[in-house]
Amino acid sequence: MQKAFFQWQETFLPRHCARVVTVVSRTLQTQMWGLGLPPERVVYLPNGVDRHRYASWERADPAPLRERLGLSGHPVVLLYTRFDRFALGRAVEVLSSVAREAPEVRFLVVGRGFFGEEEALQREMAGRGLGEKLVYAGWVSEEELPAYLSVGDVAYYPMDDNLINRASGSMKLLELLVAGRAVVTDAVGENREVLEDRRSGWLTPAGDISAQAEALVTLLQSPEMRRSLGEAARRRVWQEYDWGYLVERAERAYSLARKGR
Repeated sequence: MQKAFFQWQETFLPRHCARVVTVVSRTLQTQMWGLGLPPERVVYLPNGVDRHRYASWERADPAPLRERLGLSGHPVVLLYTRFDRFALGRAVEVLSSVAREAPEVRFLVVGRGFFGEEEALQREMAGRGLGEKLVYAGWVSEEELPAYLSVGDVAYYPMDDNLINRASGSMKLLELLVAGRAVVTDAVGENREVLEDRRSGWLTPAGDISAQAEALVTLLQSPEMRRSLGEAARRRVWQEYDWGYLVERAERAYSLARKGR
């Protein structure tokens, strides 16, 4: 039913809109062109972040929470997710490979799945003898979220290469950038727009388990590289995805609609 609704939403509605279509991704932009909409009627307007909402995130102190979670002295890989963008088995393979190369690592999981995927992850990791390395925080309030994200030395954000992922824009990825995390993710869809490979994040070939594990291990072993990527990520999100900047693009779209172009 969801797929049918999205299909109707993304094909019927654009053809029958009065003037202008805004799209959250480059994939949707090209799809609108494919439907016959003139390029000037399709405005690329990605997801953005609000400085007022995230003003305090840079001041988050991970030390108290690290101690409370039993993570002090351990390198930490952060998985911030709803478990809806990737195959669980692939993520388990990546985390297992990281654990083999970095035995002291711990995995902090923030978020909850739609269908109990977090329980499946815990079972899979326990079955591989890695249960003690997994710290599951579950759903975290917005007030606590900055501290939890700051605990991760490296953020792992897997994304399968499918049409839904290519067509969407991820707020979680933007929040990881606001938090100044060095992110390892698949080169899929908007990830390639948001991150500059090896400059503000680490993009790997889609679905490449060994490449993702290698990137995570490299960053765990390279504090200076982590710091550089994290700082560049935060700069990029405020330069390119601040609503103070994006709102001008939205206003242009409304202006085009009013003019009847």
